[in-house]
Amino acid sequence: CQFLSRAEEIAAAFRSSSEAVADRQAALLEESKQIALEVSARLAKVADLNQRIAAAQAMGQPAADLRDARDTIVREVGDRIGVQAIEEPNGMLTLLSSGTSLVSGAQASSLGVSVGGTGVLRIEVIKPGGATSDITSRVDAGSLGGVRQVRDQDLVKLQTELDQMAFDFATSVNTAHSGGFGLDGVSGRPLFTPPTGVAGAARALTLDAAMVGQPDRVAATTSAGSLPAGNDLALVLAGLASQPMGAGGTPAERYGSFAGQLGNMQVSASEATTMREATVGMARQMKEQASGVSVEEEMVDLSRYQRAFEASMRVLKVADELLEGLVRQL
Repeated sequence: CQFLSRAEEIAAAFRSSSEAVADRQAALLEESKQIALEVSARLAKVADLNQRIAAAQAMGQPAADLRDARDTIVREVGDRIGVQAIEEPNGMLTLLSSGTSLVSGAQASSLGVSVGGTGVLRIEVIKPGGATSDITSRVDAGSLGGVRQVRDQDLVKLQTELDQMAFDFATSVNTAHSGGFGLDGVSGRPLFTPPTGVAGAARALTLDAAMVGQPDRVAATTSAGSLPAGNDLALVLAGLASQPMGAGGTPAERYGSFAGQLGNMQVSASEATTMREATVGMARQMKEQASGVSVEEEMVDLSRYQRAFEASMRVLKVADELLEGLVRQL
């Protein structure tokens, strides 16, 4: 039956889109863990260079090469999480980020990433003695901040709206379909398995088990007396495409609004990235023309925003492609 095949295609489109979002979240979890490993390795290098620079300075030896190497590593850390660098009189750097110290003298902390009880990222600083500090809520810069925002905010919002659309769609169709009669004279059957709630509705959307492979159970009329020729309910079902679906308007309006939101987010991310790239370029020029010690810190601060926007823009592009595929199916 073409009607049942089409209904299953729509359900499959919802499931596929939901699974793609979940897959992307899983990939971002692995990416965040990799970033944490990279930051931890660089923090250890900064602590080692601190020792070497302090020793050279104490002996009156030049340490320009060591300082250049350390500055490069600090910039790389800033790209990933964002840091503030404070140089001590002995030549050592103290690195601060997200309300805690990452490097203090010759002691380096490390980063750990896991999934918290609510499914969101949990980012911890692990001190040399083993004590931990949860900095999740304060990680909003660098590529790690960008990954966190996309995974736990942007994609969560995308999934919630997708679930709401699936819930409203299934509810609207089921309400209409259960009020009609199949060719076997039976009424009250839902077309889709009734969703138990909004959360997870897209991933769970399937044809009701009683409807699979049973075209004679498709309700086409609201009157048993009009069987087998009655088709008033079939017309109602066809008209759902132009009727409000839940509180968000018609299906086309819902998808159009959703796509528009993603488009605006992409444009904003793109414009912000362009602006940050230009600002970082200016900072580099300043570095070449001046010798202020704050220039390197300014570059780190600006670079972290650039990386965050780049990370957001990449995943928003993926989300937009997912939605486009869903719209084509519907």
